[in-house]
Amino acid sequence: MRRVLRRASRRVWNIAGEVMHYRKPDLSNAGFRRAFTHQHVVDTVRQQLSKSRPLAGTGISRDEYLDVAEGVARYFAGHQRESGEVIDPVDGLEHQYSTPCFALLVAVLHKHNRANDLIGRAWNALLAATDAVSQNVAADNHGDFYLFNAVQALNILKSIYPTDIRIAVVESRIRKVIPHDAYRYIYTPQRKHLHNWNIIASCGEILREQVGLGNGSFHDRHLERQLLNFTADGMYVDPNVPMVYDAFPRYFLEVVAELGYSGRHRDAIDVMLERGELMSLLMQSPCGVLPTGGRTKQHTWGDLQQVTIFEIAARRFANRGDFVYAKAFKRGAHLAFASALRWLRPTGEFQIVKNHIEPENRHGYEVYSHHSQYNLLPATMLALAADFADESIDEGPTPCEAGSYTLDIPAFHKVIANHHGTGIVIDTNADTRYDGTGLLRVHQAGGDPILGPNDVPAADEYPMNIGVAWREFTGGDWVHLASHGQHTDITTKLAASDSSDGHRTITMVYSIPSSGHTITEHYDLSLTGVDVSITVDGAVEALTLTYPCHVSDGKLSPQILIEGTLLQTSIDGTTRTFSVTTPGAGPLKLQDEKVAYRNGHVQCVTSTIPGRTIQYSVMDGALAAPAGFGIGRSLGRLSSNI
Repeated sequence: MRRVLRRASRRVWNIAGEVMHYRKPDLSNAGFRRAFTHQHVVDTVRQQLSKSRPLAGTGISRDEYLDVAEGVARYFAGHQRESGEVIDPVDGLEHQYSTPCFALLVAVLHKHNRANDLIGRAWNALLAATDAVSQNVAADNHGDFYLFNAVQALNILKSIYPTDIRIAVVESRIRKVIPHDAYRYIYTPQRKHLHNWNIIASCGEILREQVGLGNGSFHDRHLERQLLNFTADGMYVDPNVPMVYDAFPRYFLEVVAELGYSGRHRDAIDVMLERGELMSLLMQSPCGVLPTGGRTKQHTWGDLQQVTIFEIAARRFANRGDFVYAKAFKRGAHLAFASALRWLRPTGEFQIVKNHIEPENRHGYEVYSHHSQYNLLPATMLALAADFADESIDEGPTPCEAGSYTLDIPAFHKVIANHHGTGIVIDTNADTRYDGTGLLRVHQAGGDPILGPNDVPAADEYPMNIGVAWREFTGGDWVHLASHGQHTDITTKLAASDSSDGHRTITMVYSIPSSGHTITEHYDLSLTGVDVSITVDGAVEALTLTYPCHVSDGKLSPQILIEGTLLQTSIDGTTRTFSVTTPGAGPLKLQDEKVAYRNGHVQCVTSTIPGRTIQYSVMDGALAAPAGFGIGRSLGRLSSNI
């Protein structure tokens, strides 16, 4: 009784608060009303792609999406209770939206004449999920995610089994859901800022209204406020702007738009979705993955949401006759899918984070990361991508492979550049709980993305960007650029970006007023890699260059060779070369400490330089090295198992 009274009190408070305090948002300066900041990049890249030579096809189709999705479904079918709930194989608990995702996943597979033997399990999952959300006992209090999956599963199963008696039961339960009881993230006097959960709940409400089991009041009011969370580039600003949660809410909006959402915000949402699609495509690395940065980075599902978004975008652009971008989106979807295949486990499901350390260790996990929901989520994304895919659209070159451009994205404190298969990500003002300020990543088409470097440890724990540290006097403390993030007075600007003579050049300037230091970085991107020059103005006695050397993903360890100022790492036939080119630079030293990071373990490589300027390069492939390179030298190191 006490529990019932508490819920009733909360409902009355929420509804009363919403009525009394709700103010219609001012959308006059909302992102969809402003000019698309990167339209000039979109136009330039379209011309570049139209002139590009054809690239070898990936050989990927919707069948491959379904193959992987079915493997995940079959794995988790073995972890389902008779009552329908899907249980996490690691801790034995039901987590978040695993059960409704399983219902939708199997329903979509069944629609494509797959996993037919699992259809009874899909019904059981759907019954369990709708029972839980209708009684406000969703797993981990994640009711916001349930109806998006449950209503779609119901629609598919109802179309195949229109007379099944379970339909009425499920519909009754969906009809009983009260948003102010079932959802955690709604607009109230206490919570006026909405984040991604609320978009997912609103999308579920849209689908519920479409089938006559709800009304539009919740989603209509909340989506109006959510429009304020999109930038003029169509990117979604979640708290602390993690990169993966830009695309995440857009994935849900893409699906409901494709399923026929026609509410009063459809035009504004279409503007945001199209711009967001283009930004996601432009931000994609030459290895097919999302930009790194922020919470939930390096989770496998983050890259797979691109597959659904890009398949839908391919249809959108093909329908308007823009086949240059339609084909680029099609190939972008395939690149994203291919990038995730290395993280499939022998049992058919994915590693949650991009390493090969056993799930029981939770290496690189967030507190909310679980083996169940973060497998069933991307499997559902792949199943829906297959459902939406238009196989008549051919692949074409993608911007990251055949374009040359720079994206300045201040809302996400990122500068991202791609140049004909070479790509970099720079964090201009890092959230040092997760990243560090400066260069985070170097990727090249055809290279191993984990060798990258692909990601860095949190600077609060171990500053290890590809970047510089300085000391003001002999014996003084080293001060790392990476550690100067959002809690400091650092300011950053993209001072210049240009493309000429087969190169793309970028100049970044970081200013730290409290210490009087200014750091200027010049980047020169070419077909083979990137050359970088860094100058530190202010009180400087010496510089140290740091480089995050990946040493293990839990299964594979690269061969590491060091000689003088040259470092080479090789794995599975792919080589990455890091070279300090400053005259008088000290030899590279591999620090002893192995530091845990999302992709496994990394060790810091350093070189100390007197003066104010340092130059280095990160290149794909092996450079010419002296005789005896890495073997029998005091500083040489050869290891196949660090």
